[in-house]
Amino acid sequence: MVNIRNDFKKMSKKLLGLVIGLLFLSTPFFISADGGLIILPPQISLDESEQNAIVAWNGEEEVFILSIGLKAGAESSVLKIVPLPTNPSKVEEGDFETFDKLVEIINQKIEDYWSKNVPLGEEFDDVEAGVEITFHEKIGAHDITVAKVNDLDEFIEWVKEYLTNSGLEYNEFSLEFKNIVADYLKRNIKFFVFDLIEANQTAKSIKPIIYRFPIDYLLYPMEITAYSDAGQTNFSEVNLFLITEEQINIETVYELNFMPEAGFDYPIELSQEELTEVSSEIASIFSSGARVSQLYYYGRLSNLDRDLVIANLIKTTDNPKVYQLIGDRKLWIPSPPVFNEHRFNWTDIEVVGSSEIDNYPKVNLVRASSDYKVYYLTENGLKRHIPSVEIFDSYNNNWADVVEITSTELNAYPDSILIRLTDGTKVYKLENNQKRWIKTAAAFNRLGFNWNEIAPVNTTEIDAYTTGDGIE
Repeated sequence: MVNIRNDFKKMSKKLLGLVIGLLFLSTPFFISADGGLIILPPQISLDESEQNAIVAWNGEEEVFILSIGLKAGAESSVLKIVPLPTNPSKVEEGDFETFDKLVEIINQKIEDYWSKNVPLGEEFDDVEAGVEITFHEKIGAHDITVAKVNDLDEFIEWVKEYLTNSGLEYNEFSLEFKNIVADYLKRNIKFFVFDLIEANQTAKSIKPIIYRFPIDYLLYPMEITAYSDAGQTNFSEVNLFLITEEQINIETVYELNFMPEAGFDYPIELSQEELTEVSSEIASIFSSGARVSQLYYYGRLSNLDRDLVIANLIKTTDNPKVYQLIGDRKLWIPSPPVFNEHRFNWTDIEVVGSSEIDNYPKVNLVRASSDYKVYYLTENGLKRHIPSVEIFDSYNNNWADVVEITSTELNAYPDSILIRLTDGTKVYKLENNQKRWIKTAAAFNRLGFNWNEIAPVNTTEIDAYTTGDGIE
């Protein structure tokens, strides 16, 4: 199989004064996707040398197209597990032509670029390169089940039952694999696609599956494969296409053990019409075209042990606070451990002016995925539990504005324990659902409180707290 990898030094000067990127790929073209592969029965060898993946993300929604090529040592079943952060709104069969068309368009754009921008005779450097079932359907060669997993024990028990009901033998997961699943759950990635595929001694490519789901960051899950059966087997070739509104940061590519390919030395723009030629599903999430970038890797999948996560991250030059853009709002990331838990990349942070960052309203309603409690985030980044629906509604809040975050992230926000009535002067300390009036400034200062952390509240909220003893 020919790749989009380029060695421009090998391009001859004999091309009549015109260097053309002869990057046309053989068809069908296979690019690598991700997902934990578990071989059933376990003693059968598996070569996952070909995979397909296109990831398109518009900042709020992702279209994820997956296909793999499999060859097993004997007749067997392969269970492919793909973690997703939200329940997919669409799961359907795709077509190989999606990949072929994308490659065709990229090749043409590369050819057009070099024909216009490369003078005769120029040399080139190398291009551096309790489980809830939410979906079940038989789609072509795939028997797909989507399950929302609440904890690791439920995951393991459900897989045992799932395999038994499918007439397959259960083989104990490795400790490393269990730890990876537990980590996904901790990161609020709780939807798992179980894709049961038949494999045999004849190498074949499996038709792609299209997943579409809402998400505030681009996700390409690799960790689950690195610690699965497939991660330790033969070398695999990975070509991954990312379709996004903004250019992918090249440093992020290197950090993940990929090499940057097409779309990095110069941008490759896809028009709305070209996106539609590739996939109407992909085109539907963009309003005016997008950029495409290709990433390349060759080696053992176990080396791809960190998920590819790309978020819209911003900060100003004069403030260390980093924000994640969620739609048209910004959410403060309260600590480096939270940043790292999300698998965000520090090199992806864009430095913007204060006026630009102020244009984004703050996310001020959050909850942990493992809890029903909703919290208000104050202007100073403190959290205060909203104890009732009546209080929530009294501020004209909208339930759709509540952002789900990890427990680690929620715990990183300090508690808001100082309140006063919006038009009042009395300051209260919240303690065990009571409000205690701090009667003097001397008492306030003696307790080491910060005047800037006093949060104004309305009458409905302040009246909801019982009154405790005053503090003098």
